[in-house]
Amino acid sequence: MNRLRSFLRRQFDLFLALVLCAFWNAKYVSRPGGGTADWVKELFYLTHIRLALLGGHLPGPFNAIPSFVVSVDYPALRPTRSFWANPEVFTFSPFVPLLRVLSVPVFIKVLFVAHSALGCLGVTMLGRRLGLHPAFRLALVALTALNPWMMAHYAVGYTPHVNILLCPWVAYFLLDPGRRKRSVLAASAICALMIYQGSLHVFLWTMLSVAGVTLLAMLVQGMSAMRIATYNLVFLIAASAFAGPKLYASARAYHQFHREVRSGLLVIDDLFGLLTDPSPIEPFVPRYNTSFWDGSVFMGWWFVVVAAAALFSVAFRLRSDWGAPLKTRSKQLLVLVGAALAWLSCGWGTNWIELTRLVRPLECEIYAYRFIFLSLMFLVVLVVVELDELFAERVGARRWILFAVLLPVIHFGRLQYQLHTETATGTDASPRLAEYEREMNGASSARPP
Repeated sequence: MNRLRSFLRRQFDLFLALVLCAFWNAKYVSRPGGGTADWVKELFYLTHIRLALLGGHLPGPFNAIPSFVVSVDYPALRPTRSFWANPEVFTFSPFVPLLRVLSVPVFIKVLFVAHSALGCLGVTMLGRRLGLHPAFRLALVALTALNPWMMAHYAVGYTPHVNILLCPWVAYFLLDPGRRKRSVLAASAICALMIYQGSLHVFLWTMLSVAGVTLLAMLVQGMSAMRIATYNLVFLIAASAFAGPKLYASARAYHQFHREVRSGLLVIDDLFGLLTDPSPIEPFVPRYNTSFWDGSVFMGWWFVVVAAAALFSVAFRLRSDWGAPLKTRSKQLLVLVGAALAWLSCGWGTNWIELTRLVRPLECEIYAYRFIFLSLMFLVVLVVVELDELFAERVGARRWILFAVLLPVIHFGRLQYQLHTETATGTDASPRLAEYEREMNGASSARPP
């Protein structure tokens, strides 16, 4: 019994992370509807998989595309009808077999909630790796895994973006202090799974983030970071190898397919607007030089204030440590600052356009403003880590003010999450699904054996 109590006490932060996950997603689970925009495309992809599984075989080419999907002319369906080569579909996932027994709308809910729970647990474990106090681990969960951006993208049919909720596990395993083989293999397998779960975007973001953080660690730590660099290089090679079959098929099928790479944010007002405008997902808001539902990184004005104060504190800490060997925490903060600035620069102006001219495969990322969210996530981690460090340096009840300043940010983030949940559950998918199944079954029966 004592061992059980001890175990439960040690895992209490994980339990509370799941409680937060349930609290944030209760509305999404209880409402029966679906989302908007590209949601109809996801319904088609998943219906294609479900009909194949019910027929007792693996999904084949998209030989029967419903008339509505044809009329929309989705770019990913133009170059090829190959199911395997399509970078947007769930070609392999431990969740896919559930489509044999679940309807598509129920499957989508299970998929998102399961990944949300995995993300919350992953962030908590990552918080342990970073040495955060349990309260700050949970704050990090609310500000990252339960960020409004997650629900906003799910609401508009970006189902594969659930893979970003696997990123904390990649970071957790790569930060293994023992640099064990099983950890780097686990991180590589999880990263590769992202592309088999339909997200070339998140796979690429993860790979570039790891490569960038590795370079920054080498700049900050010098030769002492060579072990980290070697370990992360093994990860990059292994993840590429695991993802190789899918990457190769997609590269062959889409090698002549090009879309215009768009510029990122152009003025500072765009950035503050996307951070502080609590507008709903629709309609399109042209003043931010982006589609609002795809570019919103709402955190609220209070976060801007807290982040500015945290950055000032980090600058003071680094200045105080300068000239002497940097402490481990200072090195971590410096790397986080560099990563946030790197992604911000990629999402600004024409920087990404210029980079894609040098590295052509990067043209698959045509919307540079999406990188602002990646910059934000590194900034959020930096803010939480710095506040946790200030918390640890103090004693007494007053130090809890450092945690309390995050509560308004978490509160407003949850309100925005619920706002996006209404869009994510506001459409009845039944008529569209019935139309898809009727047309696809009809086309299959008309095809000669």
